[in-house]
Amino acid sequence: MSDRSLNEFPLLSLFSPNDGKFIVVILSDNKGAQKTVVCGGDKNDQHYNLFEKFKEIVHEYNFSATCIGGGKYLIVPDEREVFIWSESFHFGKEPDRSVTLAIFRETCPGFKVSSLNFSEMYTKGLNL
Repeated sequence: MSDRSLNEFPLLSLFSPNDGKFIVVILSDNKGAQKTVVCGGDKNDQHYNLFEKFKEIVHEYNFSATCIGGGKYLIVPDEREVFIWSESFHFGKEPDRSVTLAIFRETCPGFKVSSLNFSEMYTKGLNL
């Protein structure tokens, strides 16, 4: 295990490429620098299990990790859209969903990224 720069760690890591649950994590290095990242996993996983899996990866970088919330996501490649909604049972909704949206927008260029409320979620049939 070696110390690495936070800049080496991707903003978005998806274990399940098109739909699933996500967590928002604040990474910290041993110098006190921080970076907010998003990790997505299988829709059948619990957010807590996703965080445990993510911490194994973070450990290789010698970073500490704090989960600040989560939800669900769907990437629709043919329509070039990303939807995020809901919240984590274990961690709740992240404090600022606009940060999560910005991370998806930066890492999914050319895609329309939207946050949905519950009525919009059901209208689109996204009760995953």
